[in-house]
Amino acid sequence: MLEVRPTDTVSERVPKREVSAAQSAKLGLELRLTPQPLADWMDILFADADRFEHRGFKKKSQFWATTLPEIDGGTHILAISVRLRKGGVEWRYSPGVVEIAQVVAHIGEHKVQLIPVPDARQYGNTQKMGCSWVVYKLRLNPEWSGHRLQFAVHAYLPETVEAPVEAWVVEQWWKESARPLGDSYYGDAPS
Repeated sequence: MLEVRPTDTVSERVPKREVSAAQSAKLGLELRLTPQPLADWMDILFADADRFEHRGFKKKSQFWATTLPEIDGGTHILAISVRLRKGGVEWRYSPGVVEIAQVVAHIGEHKVQLIPVPDARQYGNTQKMGCSWVVYKLRLNPEWSGHRLQFAVHAYLPETVEAPVEAWVVEQWWKESARPLGDSYYGDAPS
């Protein structure tokens, strides 16, 4: 993939948003992540690993842990974002990042299934331009307040591309479609 763009970044030209501390507290809480040693359940195999390796991609893995905050009132969403960067600038992958970046997670002793956004069915709106991010989300159970979240991020990437990770707990302010969603397993199925 080849992308040509000016040397300055778009963020330098976009004005900063004015948000008070009270407003930002309602938008969500970024979780402090600490590096974690590899646990047996954290390792995964990609069905298309041979295809990615043939393109010169290498599997890069990160292991993280944090403690979930108090979850009271409203619906709260755990959002784990994976952004692709090459030299500090976004790096796009087509058809979608969900194909090359996967997250596995446990809350306490429970394995949880996160849903990717955009998922494998939603990348068509990029007109094959690719995407530089994926967010894995999960609706949080209030009983998980104060529980330990552990997760691993695995991504097949070129040597020069990095995948910074952030995790957030956000109170849901948007409406979800009432249509049933897939179980998200099709996103990492072999193509």
